Amino acid sequence: MRRFLLTTAAATAIMLGGCVIVVDENGRIHDGDKLHYSTDALNTVLDTDGDARLVGPDITVTGRADGTVRVTGADFVARDLQAGAVNATAADIRYSGSVAGDVELQAADVRWRGPVGGAFEVSAADLNFDGSVGDQLSASVADARLSGEFGALNLRAADVHLTGEAWVNGDVDAAAATFRHDGMIEGALDLSAKTVFLDGDVDGQVSIQADPGRAPWRQNDGRVEINGSLAGGEICARHVVITGEVTGLLQVTADEAPHVEGGSVADIEFTPRNGARCDNGWEG
Repeated sequence: MRRFLLTTAAATAIMLGGCVIVVDENGRIHDGDKLHYSTDALNTVLDTDGDARLVGPDITVTGRADGTVRVTGADFVARDLQAGAVNATAADIRYSGSVAGDVELQAADVRWRGPVGGAFEVSAADLNFDGSVGDQLSASVADARLSGEFGALNLRAADVHLTGEAWVNGDVDAAAATFRHDGMIEGALDLSAKTVFLDGDVDGQVSIQADPGRAPWRQNDGRVEINGSLAGGEICARHVVITGEVTGLLQVTADEAPHVEGGSVADIEFTPRNGARCDNGWEG
């Protein structure tokens, strides 16, 4: 196999669908039949019907790859990239564009802008997502801020914020230290957390375990605030405060009866917690 050493800043190890590609002096990638290596940073344009593999310390790419884009690098920046699927491992990922299929990411910091047609799976420290996911978004992160439309959510995080622009068509399964919901959940909410702020709406049933942990407690440990609209469900917590609307039966196990402060509840069943632990998936 012949090898071509690229002397421009666009050089890196790039493989497209088993074929080798040619990068011209303008950084544009063309289908070829050889493999190209370099350790320099990559700044280029993809244009292929197949897959693309990019390996290098700093990768900036735009264009299109109808197959899977696989990336290994320190920093990965995609600008208006149209891809069939994306699989990336990097320290920092900044993606704008669209993906027709699935996305799988491993990174320290992820900022994503754009639609994903399939599933989105990420392990990271920080996730800032603004776009859409046709299937389920699954995240194991420290902090997550989510805006856009989602088929479903499966979240494991320290802090989760579903913004007022977040709309979930299906169910949400989450474990977090602090969970804040300002948007819309059409399905059910199954949540384990220490502190919960529900300022948005949940059309399905909720199952919330807000165990405060062992004393001494901080002020918000085991606190659930309902400031939006719920269909009903069950909550185990230390304190429950309702300023919003609950249209169905809400079963509450807590240290004291729920405080209804200007809100409305169709029906409440209260059971004293008496120091019992809530079944909490969040170990904080």
